[in-house]
Amino acid sequence: MNKYSIVLFDMDGTLTPSRESIDQDMIDTLLILSKKVKIGIVTGSGFDYIQEQCNDLLNDNSINKKNLAILPCNGTQRYYFGEKNWCRAYSINMKKQIGINNFRKIVQTIFKFQQQLFEKYEELPLSGTFIQYRGSLLNWCPMGRDYDYEDRKTFIDIDKKNNLRKTLIKNLKKIFNKKNDNVTFVLGGECSIDIYPKGWDKRYCLKQYLHYENVFFVGDRCKKGGNDYHLFKELDKKHTAFETKNPKDTIRIINDIIIPRLESNV
Repeated sequence: MNKYSIVLFDMDGTLTPSRESIDQDMIDTLLILSKKVKIGIVTGSGFDYIQEQCNDLLNDNSINKKNLAILPCNGTQRYYFGEKNWCRAYSINMKKQIGINNFRKIVQTIFKFQQQLFEKYEELPLSGTFIQYRGSLLNWCPMGRDYDYEDRKTFIDIDKKNNLRKTLIKNLKKIFNKKNDNVTFVLGGECSIDIYPKGWDKRYCLKQYLHYENVFFVGDRCKKGGNDYHLFKELDKKHTAFETKNPKDTIRIINDIIIPRLESNV
């Protein structure tokens, strides 16, 4: 095994279809990779979503769980496997970082914008849990996170036709970047917006791997404005970052690029 190398993966759109479970082909591929190198999941989602979508991987007895890093909320949290269960090693606090007054102002502004969306888009699907606080980041899903498959399809179509989320981000930046430059707003997956303190993007996880010779990353939202962008850009300087189209393409990247590079010690 490459002791001081790790391959990090985004989850939604990279290891799994968005908000769907990991499939057996991906699990088998990761099991092969894990025998050669440490692997990790770094995602904007909370640990509960990782458990939900990657449960079969996390509970697979074929993988050495000590070599599996679980890094929710952009790596601002880390979980390790104890004697029987996954345990949180650390977590940092967004409210403490930006101040409770700024946090409340962000939430109040989201409520205001949400009401405007209700009035402007009559066809906008609505479910529940529009705002989810994950400790180190805030996730805003304009249709609510309790959506079904048809709701998701409808929202994605509205979002693409109207640049809905990009416009919301632009308006949020106008309000908060004048008063408080410590807040970042980015696209989260296909249906939401992630909000967190400046510097708490996915590059945060690299603090744990400063002594590693090789850190690889595979993600699907690597263009500017996506939540994989900063980590991709940082590791692309070393040619160890790869943008994937979907989970099937991730398997191709692992088999055709990453494993051969590990085996040649490049």
